[in-house]
Amino acid sequence: MYRQIVVHPDDRPLQQIVWRNDPSEPMKAYQLNTVTYGTASAPYLATRCLKQIGMDCKDDKISEIIIHDFYVDDLLTGGDSIQDALDIHNKVSSELATAGMNLRKWKSNEPRVILNNNNSSLDLNIGSTEPCKTLGLSWQIESDELYFSTSEIVLNNFTKRGLLSVISQIFDPLGLLTPCIISMKILMQKLWLLKLTWDEQLPSEIIKLWLSIVENLSFLNNLRIPRSVICNQYINVDLHIFSDASQVAYGACLYVRSSNNKNNVMVRLLSAKSRVAPIMPTTIPRLELCAALVGVRLYEKVISSLRIQVRSVIFWSDSTIVLGWLKMLPNKLQPFVRNRVAEILEKTGSFTWRHVPTDLNPADYVSRGTNINQIHNLDLWWSGPQFLKGDMSSWPANPIVSDKLPETRSEISLVVTDQKIPLGN
Repeated sequence: MYRQIVVHPDDRPLQQIVWRNDPSEPMKAYQLNTVTYGTASAPYLATRCLKQIGMDCKDDKISEIIIHDFYVDDLLTGGDSIQDALDIHNKVSSELATAGMNLRKWKSNEPRVILNNNNSSLDLNIGSTEPCKTLGLSWQIESDELYFSTSEIVLNNFTKRGLLSVISQIFDPLGLLTPCIISMKILMQKLWLLKLTWDEQLPSEIIKLWLSIVENLSFLNNLRIPRSVICNQYINVDLHIFSDASQVAYGACLYVRSSNNKNNVMVRLLSAKSRVAPIMPTTIPRLELCAALVGVRLYEKVISSLRIQVRSVIFWSDSTIVLGWLKMLPNKLQPFVRNRVAEILEKTGSFTWRHVPTDLNPADYVSRGTNINQIHNLDLWWSGPQFLKGDMSSWPANPIVSDKLPETRSEISLVVTDQKIPLGN
């Protein structure tokens, strides 16, 4: 890709090499006329030129794919039908071919997309049964499932550095393993409270907890997650965001609910996000509010990436205090709560907030964590609460919120000053 992009003549003297074909020949200086891999500007120049190809494309759909679905020279996209995917395959290939960037190594869960293309001589389809990685995430093509491989994870010394190294090796950009990862993050936070150095040996009780986690990492190798989160021939798509908090962590998870004209309903986990609770003591309602804010920001990230029309967006929380705060004017709340409520209302003012019982809240796994060997059996985590598959009339009712909420400002305030009041004679 880089060698297809020509460098401006004024900048070519900055790319010089010395070379000779034979030791007996004198050294010669050569200028590199194209973008060179390894230079600091190479990724930007390549990405910017690719974006320009998309901007110059007259087909709006193909233009959007080229601009948004490439990560350097890797394309990750799809269509709702085989014909749609074939059109994308052919048109994107044609547009990039005009710049000398011929796309190769096509992969698809539908073999006909690979076999029925116009540039088969340029394609390198290694085989649908062989796993591959899409932007770092493992993908089983034949079954169209995502999976996580932990066989390459190296267990270093029992130090804070070694523990962080193992955590960082689990690549989970969508947060599908959040209930497992948050348990590791909580353990990592304990090391900061113990004020251990990076290479200091961990206490025996921490090592015992860490070994129990590491020994179960192999269970992730057998975990398979369906890539598709929307049912076939869908007509309606709704987003449901659940949030929750505990004394140790908080976060949110987002589900896609889709239905078709045959009354088939599918609910699938799309993404999740977690945070470890701050070391300084705070109240559960404040953490619940922070979790709701994480859910709002997660929604913003997801909706900016989706290209489907979403019918409705509903946020769920099991905290009646948070639901009460969101019904109040921000200026009636204390600063910490006021600032977060204001941001939530600004971004979700037209959306609905509902109450979900704690035992039906899938975000409870985000705030409390779970064992790695149990995550594949958590139907509530992967498919959300059962009531989402039913009619809205079967959803949990919103409880009556009390008028007396914490973190509210008094209606009448008194100010005491140190002014001296003169006394009469």
